[in-house]
Amino acid sequence: LNMLDSLATAIGVKKGVALAAFIGAFVATLIGPKREWRERAIAFVVGFATAVYLTNPVIAYFELRAADYEGGVGFMLGCLAMAIMDKALNLIRDVDFASVSAIFKKGK
Repeated sequence: LNMLDSLATAIGVKKGVALAAFIGAFVATLIGPKREWRERAIAFVVGFATAVYLTNPVIAYFELRAADYEGGVGFMLGCLAMAIMDKALNLIRDVDFASVSAIFKKGK
């Protein structure tokens, strides 16, 4: 856990949030879709980073007491971050940018 203390201090978050984010991202890489090891590593980093940096804003948005919910929120964000990113990237890929551009050009 000394390494976790150092990591949490370096990135400026509480140790509990970092641990919950780490476990959530790790679980997601184990139970998520079958991927190559590089994709799993990227999914882990995305899940961990998302959970670490969004746990406190999510707690504030929903007006939760941080001490009661930060571990659970960090874990869930770690688990769900890559799934959310996959869906968001698919939506972006499916956008017909030529049509969107034409709509904005008509407005001028």
